[in-house]
Amino acid sequence: MKNKSKESQQFTKWRITELAPFYLGIIITELETGKQFVRNLISTDEPIPCEVTERFHTIFDNQRSIPISITQCGADIDDPSMVRIIYEGNLVLSPDSPVKSAVDVTIGYTEDGSITCSYKEVQTGNVKNIDLRFDGVDLDEFSVD
Repeated sequence: MKNKSKESQQFTKWRITELAPFYLGIIITELETGKQFVRNLISTDEPIPCEVTERFHTIFDNQRSIPISITQCGADIDDPSMVRIIYEGNLVLSPDSPVKSAVDVTIGYTEDGSITCSYKEVQTGNVKNIDLRFDGVDLDEFSVD
């Protein structure tokens, strides 16, 4: 059996960790003022894979959807006009939801750097995935299953 050199032994102790390439966030609208801002949920120094869940609530009875905008940016910026919106749509909710029904939104990066997003209606347990897989660099194709 060959003896490993000291340099070789030290090299085997290294571990490469992939980090999130961009900040991922969502645009929040303050109910009282209507002011919008970006809440970054994942930062660029976050090891991937990673995901973060944020809880939101309906603001009136029988609310059918919650608008959502998912953002991506190279810096920690809270101005919606300064970030790239990678998804804009509505989280479709079950009928007859009471006011303040909880909805958990989860966004994250997979090991290969792909972005994932899902939402769960806490009261019913219904989970829906938002498909954020991009063909090439075309960010205009999105679907909700």
